[in-house]
Amino acid sequence: MEGFGQGVCQMTEASSSFVEANLKHCMKSLSPNWFIDAPLDAEHKQYMLLGYLQSIQQHFDAKQLYPQLGDLLTHYLNIVQFRDSKAALQMAFPKRLTAIDLHNFRLAFDKAVADDSLMQSLNDIVNFSIPKMKDYLEQGRSIFDGFESHITMKPIGLVPLYLEEGYLLLRLLPIPKSDINVYRYQITLFENENNRYRGIHTQYLCTYEYSLSNQYEHIKKDLVSKRADLPNPVAFAFEATTELPLEETLLPIARRKLITTINNSI
Repeated sequence: MEGFGQGVCQMTEASSSFVEANLKHCMKSLSPNWFIDAPLDAEHKQYMLLGYLQSIQQHFDAKQLYPQLGDLLTHYLNIVQFRDSKAALQMAFPKRLTAIDLHNFRLAFDKAVADDSLMQSLNDIVNFSIPKMKDYLEQGRSIFDGFESHITMKPIGLVPLYLEEGYLLLRLLPIPKSDINVYRYQITLFENENNRYRGIHTQYLCTYEYSLSNQYEHIKKDLVSKRADLPNPVAFAFEATTELPLEETLLPIARRKLITTINNSI
């Protein structure tokens, strides 16, 4: 089609609209070591956590899952790891034999090193925080799964063998004449001693106006013509049948669906 793509794809270098949108939805934050930072007062820490979780809830109510859900998971894993490490350390402390139960063939021990008041406060903080965080994580996971059921994924044209790089085309169907937002993705591998994991990096490229003459196949051809470094790319269209925030919810769900698809294809 002569002149196709001219004035259709609105390109931005810094994706300033998305940056501004994210700044408008800043959440209350906790430092990585919030539960052990001074002052180590259980009531104060509980107040901090409840304020943070209230902010998380407000974002959930607005259908905004990220970065809130990822941030909450990081804090939860940090405090669980601290609890488990502390328990392992206490197991290594010397213990006193306090009783012998001949009937049940058991020995009872008491810690030779008792927790001081600060450590007791820390125990109170940890024991209060973990179940609270877990409840919100489960709520977030349930919301995520519910939204995911309203998002379809389909390849655009033929699917090449190389899936490590390509394009994501995102569209909200409930919005009349909604635009198609294009992201480029790249798969990365992470390894540890036991496993290999796939991560995904996405970069916003541009937005196309949707029309009968400007549908997914035409957009893919236009991307190929303008980006020679991916001459035969894979491209996937993600359509949401319910209205969702683009970067906070639709994009993260699309990323996970893509990773799952690639893992299942190998």
